[in-house]
Amino acid sequence: MSCVCGSRSELGHHVGVQLQFGPDDNEAFVAAKQEILVAFGTWAVQRYGDDDGSLVADADTFLSWRFDYSTGDLSDFDIDDVEEFLLGWAPRKFSVGPEEAPVLCRAVELMIEFLAITGRLKGGKSRAARIMAHVDGLVDEVTAALGNESNFGLAKGVLGLDLSDSSGNPLADVLSMLESDDPPSPEELEAVLNERMDAFNSLPMEERVAITDPLLESREPPPIELPFMLVPPSAAEVEASAGASRLLGQVDGLVRHLGDSGLKLTHTGNLRLADARELVELLDTGDEMDPVVYDRVEKTRTSLELRWLTLVEDVAVLAGAAKRLKTKLNANPQWLDLPVVERASSVIGALLYMGPLGSKPTRHRSPLEDIDDLLDEGVPHWFAGLLPNESSVEFDELVQLAHQVVELRFASDYAELAAIGSDEFIDYHMSELFDTLVRAGIAEWSGRTEARRKHVRVVFFKGGELSLTALGRHAMPDFVRAAGYELSTVDDLASASPVVVLNAVATASVTEDEALGGWRPDESTGSRARLIVEGALAAEHPAQRITAFSLLRKLDPVEEVAPVVRELLDSSCSGHAAFFLLDTGQATSDEVGMFISIGPMIDLLYSEIDSPEHLDQLFIATQARSEVDLLEDIWRHDQPETIELLEALGRHLTDKKMAKAARKAAFKHRSWLANEGR
Repeated sequence: MSCVCGSRSELGHHVGVQLQFGPDDNEAFVAAKQEILVAFGTWAVQRYGDDDGSLVADADTFLSWRFDYSTGDLSDFDIDDVEEFLLGWAPRKFSVGPEEAPVLCRAVELMIEFLAITGRLKGGKSRAARIMAHVDGLVDEVTAALGNESNFGLAKGVLGLDLSDSSGNPLADVLSMLESDDPPSPEELEAVLNERMDAFNSLPMEERVAITDPLLESREPPPIELPFMLVPPSAAEVEASAGASRLLGQVDGLVRHLGDSGLKLTHTGNLRLADARELVELLDTGDEMDPVVYDRVEKTRTSLELRWLTLVEDVAVLAGAAKRLKTKLNANPQWLDLPVVERASSVIGALLYMGPLGSKPTRHRSPLEDIDDLLDEGVPHWFAGLLPNESSVEFDELVQLAHQVVELRFASDYAELAAIGSDEFIDYHMSELFDTLVRAGIAEWSGRTEARRKHVRVVFFKGGELSLTALGRHAMPDFVRAAGYELSTVDDLASASPVVVLNAVATASVTEDEALGGWRPDESTGSRARLIVEGALAAEHPAQRITAFSLLRKLDPVEEVAPVVRELLDSSCSGHAAFFLLDTGQATSDEVGMFISIGPMIDLLYSEIDSPEHLDQLFIATQARSEVDLLEDIWRHDQPETIELLEALGRHLTDKKMAKAARKAAFKHRSWLANEGR
């Protein structure tokens, strides 16, 4: 590694030169980059000897990456930035082989050094030295990354293909051309690239897909493991739930109405208004013909303005219940003979494929339709956490999440979107989205209240809680997996991770006996105990810790479990471990008494924090049996859940004196943490 050296007298002080560039500052950036590179090239030769042009070329790429793909700030680099360039961007985008890694890393080191000694780098020479030392240690890792084809982006992967022209003659290898002693001019390079892309595009589709799919798949992130185990609903539950689907009933009703003769369509391929009016009433879609908008009657001019009827028709066609010809809509004569669950699954598949907001009236289509598409994409993500039986989420929580997602996705345009009413748009369309899923029989929405949009006689819903029906829990797993989640079922119990098993038991997905009977059956008691202990240490909720020690108590023989649990005496689970060893006779109070704490009691109380009545009863009953003031012990305990528990007790204890004491205890706990500097 080179040292950071040089002086301002040698190189000049360039603090006043522009070093921060926005996306529209292309001309200013090019001028500044050229000035830096000219000075850098001269300095590098004077300091380190002749260069064949590689250092300056790679330094040029480094600065260009900063403007094109990063922050545009040439004055503020750190370790994360150089790692992103060398290990993230370069292996995917930069057309150099692994043998070029030392030169590439050297160019980054020297550019960082140059920026520091010319007064351009924030943090100066000390920061530069730290970055340079880190880059110096990355050479082997960068070499491996540049040679790993799974890192290649699509463009870089295609550049390296063996391609031929229409006469069968091999085309020039772009990578070799760029690495040659006589590199091509920009015009020559453009001509070669165009020739290669023409050759690639002329390949049969099967060959192109075989080439591009692996390159695209290599960029996909690993699946997110959901921390619970799915217990599928019974066949009877799914069948009953499918039969209650309003959307399925409407699709079936449309098929019956079409009969053998079908319905004629307009020259634009839509339902005729007379037929649409009849179907709105027959299928009870809830559409309003000739609605009143801003106190004026708006005549319905096309069936596409009927949001719910259009949805039923589109779903019916996508699900295979009907077939839309150029001038006619025909029924599938076999549709009604299919089992109800199969029909319902096809309807749900069609709905989620096109998106619950996919069939929108074209006449009043909002200019914010990109937000609709984003909300539709969110359906499997909204419902992934609701797959366990009896799970629910507040609608307002999902709306708040939707606002955050929209702001992140449309960050640069969010202020403009907000100015034209995106907030109200999101609220209303989230309501419409979930109301559609309720109609489909996927979800239940309890406790919701009606509201009306200003100036328009349109009812929508807000508030309440959402949960999945048996049909939803049957149909959604495939969509959740396709959205990038890894979902375990009871059939996967044998190899499940400890956290998944703990959650499965904690949520009553499986019983403790079922879990221990089917999980890791070939491993020893000690090995299973150690895995459960790992799960307890990784627990993010007290219920997981309680479940872990409940399972440990059921493992046999206890003599193989105790040594593993004893190792927890110096951990965050020390209180649980001490009680376990005492209860099972594997330790005396003299041995573990110092580790006994209020922690397990806090976990037990916290597990009822979402049930105020149960929390109240449990605390009062526990305090009645205790010889000490529980609140005094609780507020002195350093555990993340402590403050939340004390605040909940202060709100929900029916004994007003105890409630007041809990509020005081919460105040003491905060003051204690502040004094401890935590």
